[in-house]
Amino acid sequence: MTKENDGVFVHAPVIQRCTFSRSLQGDEAREVYKEVKAMVAKDFKNVPAFSQYFEFDEERGLIKGSNTFYGIVANEVLSKSGLWIPTIVEAKQLDAAKKLSNGVYRDFGIAVYDESNPNKEIAQKLIAEANKRGWQTPILLPFKALKLKKGGSPYGVSVLFKDDTQEIMTGDEARTYLKEQFNYVYNKGAHWLSRGGDG
Repeated sequence: MTKENDGVFVHAPVIQRCTFSRSLQGDEAREVYKEVKAMVAKDFKNVPAFSQYFEFDEERGLIKGSNTFYGIVANEVLSKSGLWIPTIVEAKQLDAAKKLSNGVYRDFGIAVYDESNPNKEIAQKLIAEANKRGWQTPILLPFKALKLKKGGSPYGVSVLFKDDTQEIMTGDEARTYLKEQFNYVYNKGAHWLSRGGDG
């Protein structure tokens, strides 16, 4: 507080939002795994998208296996507690700070280039929506920018944009980021954006 001309003025402190990261393991990972499996069983029962490997390793206390669909659901589960799977930019920052250990495969979102294979069923819907918004490709999409809707593809679900598109990169910005930050970059369809188990 400062006193001036017999008046008292209160200056509010500047409070900045702080983001931190931590590993998802042990009991917390087990609970997230159970919630993901329960949500899939309830909302996406017998949907082919969820037939891939996704298990909990009791010995290591880690979730093993994933795909784009499980990543979106896991992010949805985490968001209930104000958490999320790191975005593409956050993942690269964590990796640069040596916060991501080897021996574990991680995926953080997808890159969409055009409507062709691989994963053209995912790419076509996202490209159509991107065109409506005037976005150029490639498009980099963290899981927190995506949602699922039952039906509409051979996978049994469609991948769609959420309303909040703040973390999405498009066009020249995305192309430059991919070139500077990733070892292997494709140029067709839709691909995972991931960090391999060997770094």
